[in-house]
Order: sequence, then C-alpha cells, then structure tokens
Amino acid sequence: MGKHGRSGISKKARLYIALGVVLALAAGGTAWAVYGPGADKTKDDSAETTATDSVETTETAESTETAVSDEESDGVETNATVIVPPSALEPEGGDAPPAVYDPNATPATVEQQATKVLSVASSGGSYTLKADYVLFLTGGEAADAAFAHGDESPPPNDYYIVNDNTMIRDLPIAADATVRVVTNNDGTSNPTGYSMTLASWVSALSGPNANAFKSGIYWISLTNGYVVSIEQLYLP
Repeated sequence: MGKHGRSGISKKARLYIALGVVLALAAGGTAWAVYGPGADKTKDDSAETTATDSVETTETAESTETAVSDEESDGVETNATVIVPPSALEPEGGDAPPAVYDPNATPATVEQQATKVLSVASSGGSYTLKADYVLFLTGGEAADAAFAHGDESPPPNDYYIVNDNTMIRDLPIAADATVRVVTNNDGTSNPTGYSMTLASWVSALSGPNANAFKSGIYWISLTNGYVVSIEQLYLP
C-alpha cells in the first residue's frame, strides 16, 4: 500500500507539474502578445503622434507669426524701432528754387590790382581813391624786370615793383568796403596786420603818420568799378 500510494502521488505530481508548465507557457504567450510587439507598436505610434503634434505646433506657431506680421502691416502698433530716413525729416518745400538764367543780366566785373595810394577825397559822404597802378612782380619775373631796368637782379627780398605808367585813376569806394593795414597808428610797421574802418583809414591818410599809411603797395579789389576791398602789403 505504501509503495502504491507513493507511486500514485508521484504520477499526480508529475501531472500537476506538467499542467503548471503548460499554464505558465500559456500565460507567458499571452503576456508577450499583449506587452511584446503591441507595446513596441504603441511606443512607435506614440512617437509618431508626438512628432505629428510637434509639426502641427510649429505650423500653428508659424501661422500665428504670419497672422501677427499681417496685423502689423495693417497698422497694429508694435515695439519695433522705426528708422526714419533723413529725407523724411526735411521740411516740405525745403528745396532751393532752381536758378533762372537771365540772358540780359550783366555779370559783375571783378578786378584785383596792385596800386600806390595817393589820397582819398570825400564828397557828400562818399569817398574817391586816387590810385597809381603798378606791377608787383616776384620770382623770375621780378629778376627779369629788375635787370631790364638796370637794377640789381635778382632783386632783394625777391620782389620788384614796376611803375612805368604814372596815370592817376579816380576810383569810387563802396560804402561797405573793407580795409586792412600793416601800419600802426604811431607809424610803425605791424607785420601781422589788422582791420580798421574805412572812415578811420581815410583819417589816417591825412593824419600825422600819413606817409606811413601811404607807403608801400596796396592790393585793391573792384566790383563793377567800385573799390570793395583795400589791403596794405607788408614789405620787408
């Protein structure tokens, strides 16, 4: 009996063990079917869904930016810095009118001349200069002129004054003529020079140091026959 009982239990045990193995295999297969390839596919589907959502989000953002850009172009106020071109800051109508050519207009005649100042006459508030034109030469011309006149050539200080024509000219002086001299009021020389009024210069020409103010050479500028600038040259 004991032997038979042991043999029977052994067979049942083997049966139970075999059944357990089968059930375990079946359970494992079911789990693999549920969590195996299906799980991988779910992961892939989830990744694809995430990528799709990302693309859609990007497209939505781009669409939003485009819409905002369109709104800005339609006049929506933004914080962007606006650079205004300089031409936009110019006042309207600021351009100068075009020059008009007048064929009958008389062009101004401008002349510069070296001269000796002899005197200035006053009449009715206006002045007339008595001038003796000269040639003020430098360099090679000065050397040639000095040699032709029998003087030292080249001349001292590299300048030579020619006064072959002693014709005296009466030249009206403009009321706003400028004057610059290199003679001080005491008759001494002033190499730097300084400006003085026309009336003061006229007075100096008849004052105690008149010879100093009349000495040397003046450059005068004339416009349409009127003296507009008077400048005494400093000659060492």
